[in-house]
Amino acid sequence: YFHPLNAYSLNQIINEVFYLQSYRPGMWMHTWSLAVEEHFYLVMALATFMSLKSMFLNNNKLIKWFLIAGLCISLSMRFYLCYPHRNEFFFAFMATHLRMDGIMVGDLISYFYYFTASYNFFLKYKYVFLGLGALLISPVFFFNGGGYFMNTIGLTTMNLGFGLVVLFSLTGFTSNQIIISRLTYIPLTIISFIGVHSYSIYLWHLLSNDM
Repeated sequence: YFHPLNAYSLNQIINEVFYLQSYRPGMWMHTWSLAVEEHFYLVMALATFMSLKSMFLNNNKLIKWFLIAGLCISLSMRFYLCYPHRNEFFFAFMATHLRMDGIMVGDLISYFYYFTASYNFFLKYKYVFLGLGALLISPVFFFNGGGYFMNTIGLTTMNLGFGLVVLFSLTGFTSNQIIISRLTYIPLTIISFIGVHSYSIYLWHLLSNDM
């Protein structure tokens, strides 16, 4: 919430300015996800630089396995952290190494889209994959957010499901869908507008309540 600057400690301000709020208390309760993004981008930039400079890593096939390993490691660490709290109704965590797999999925689908022929296979069965994506996302409607299942497997399936939905969104409309496209133009335009501005809305909506 919005408070005068002197209402915050120096540590809170420093943590917010230098994107440490996914590990340390910041000025607001919801900007931890911004820190996760920044940390991941810095790590990926460093990893990309190292791969370009190293003969051993200068192979884009290794990128795929690096990202898949990252997903597995992040899931394993969540299991380790959450198991002692498995019977609690709600257990929250924001640490970057536990939440960055959502961005890893984005990088992984980008890899398959640009650097492999796998996208052609996806196009052939795109509606099957869309159904699979919906199935992977569905646990969020049945399990408690912050509960043991959603904190572990549920986060992973949700990330993978939305990854498949993003891939499906890249397929576009075919010629026999022109009528559908015209019917959905206005609602899709509204939804797209909200989507483009959604993260800014997320970052500022709590502050606007007190302004």
